[in-house]
Amino acid sequence: MDFMSSMAANSGLDEKREFKISFPMEPREAVVHLSKYLLDLEKTEILEYDTVHFLNLLERKTKPMVTPDGPENGGFDNDKGEYICDVHDHIAYRFEVNKRIGKGSFGQVFKCYDHKNKEFTALKILRNKKRLYKQGLIEAKILETLRDGDPEDKKNIVRIKETLVFRKHLILTFEMLSMNLYEFIKMNNF
Repeated sequence: MDFMSSMAANSGLDEKREFKISFPMEPREAVVHLSKYLLDLEKTEILEYDTVHFLNLLERKTKPMVTPDGPENGGFDNDKGEYICDVHDHIAYRFEVNKRIGKGSFGQVFKCYDHKNKEFTALKILRNKKRLYKQGLIEAKILETLRDGDPEDKKNIVRIKETLVFRKHLILTFEMLSMNLYEFIKMNNF
């Protein structure tokens, strides 16, 4: 059999391979196979990531794909610069929002499941404001210094895990604790 005959005989093998959805996956695979479940912005944004660990396909299959309707940041921020998200939304194609557990002047804190590390984590999503971004970097540096100065975790200081930027928001990730400082103070009559 010559080369062309061999190619013609084998061409049917590669035509209709069924794609099985499983995470983690390469971003290009996600665009090719999951494009109908991605917002237009996500089709290019996703390519900025090394790996896609999470995308809520169940809700995206049953609900219409709609960009949030916030007035800022392409619809993703409200008028105060706070990131708009719902339960089961993804953050950076890795974290799954479980619930909002706090809100303050700097931003919001969400309990999220980290699909990369297979654990719950707290995400502090700072408001999309330049001064808060700069202040957040200082906060992260201080917390990293405290963490690195206590490698055995004996000083009872909340431990920052990492920082990242998603849709113009600085995000600080922390170990998930049982309660926040305000609840602790209230419970202990400080």
